[in-house]
Amino acid sequence: MARLNQVVFIRVFHRWSGIILILLVGAKILSGFSLAGSVSLFSERLASQLHFSRWVDIPLLFGFLFHAVYGIVKIASARMSRKALFFWIMSVLGLLLFIASLFFLVRP
Repeated sequence: MARLNQVVFIRVFHRWSGIILILLVGAKILSGFSLAGSVSLFSERLASQLHFSRWVDIPLLFGFLFHAVYGIVKIASARMSRKALFFWIMSVLGLLLFIASLFFLVRP
């Protein structure tokens, strides 16, 4: 039963995080183009706030790391016997990478 829950969790998380990543990366790209003057979608002030916002960068970082980690789990677990252990090792690794990355992102 625990195996099924992990498979379902990875499948659902991977799909939703992919959609959220598309939206966040798209917003970052469009705000960058607005700042460069190539697109006039946002005002300069809004584009700057969006492009340099930690409130966008932190979920983007979290989504990217765990989307990548669970993508690796999905690919590698097809050939493994200890899938649950690999899931937890990769989850902890993703969390440690996220925490370590926050030190660089949040510093003044």
